Amino acid sequence: TLSYLCRYTGLQQESVRAVERALELHPGNVRFRSAGFTYVYQGDYRRALEIFALDAGGTMGIAWQGMMLLLLGEERQGLERLERAVAMEPDGFAGLRHGAVLAHARGESSRGIDLLRRLEERLSRDGELWHVVATAYGLLGEGEGCLRALRRAIDGGFVNHTALADDPLLAPARGPRLDALLALARDRSEAFRRTFEASSVPALAALRLGTDGPSSGPSGEETRMRPEPGPAAW
Repeated sequence: TLSYLCRYTGLQQESVRAVERALELHPGNVRFRSAGFTYVYQGDYRRALEIFALDAGGTMGIAWQGMMLLLLGEERQGLERLERAVAMEPDGFAGLRHGAVLAHARGESSRGIDLLRRLEERLSRDGELWHVVATAYGLLGEGEGCLRALRRAIDGGFVNHTALADDPLLAPARGPRLDALLALARDRSEAFRRTFEASSVPALAALRLGTDGPSSGPSGEETRMRPEPGPAAW
């Protein structure tokens, strides 16, 4: 979708417009659940929680509702949801990535790192999934794993420089190597923006202008203000 493309490449306002327009046309469509990440990168965890709730009974929806609740300071409810998701898919993405978060919460960082290494062995090339793994390594204080996963994220097309540069979970990887990766993401994001701004495709032009089309009025929402960050532990 357009929102997916804009989210990966760092076109934040355009991604929000695309999400809100899609939900206006097809409210409640579970296929839009991953659009919650659009709001995660804006720091709007309440809106992200609402979007992930489109998949209220699914592993992904439950797990990411849990993560948003943790970021909003609702620790008990957040951990309960993560535990449910891990139990549903113990050997899948939820069980390994979110199991690592639970390991962090229990003071079992070594176990969390082991889970993430197992996940690396089976993960696809999807850049956003690698970014999610990088943040989990960061949560566990594992800088090398964080850098390794972040490189895979960028190579997989996730070049949302603003989201990466603002992410406190990447702190364990701070230094020249992370700076070089962020610069690479920025350059690729800016290159895509130049292509996007030069495009004559109507749907892309509508996103640039914040409209439904050449003759219609405003659609979607402007980027929300970034709230205060959630608890640093998450």
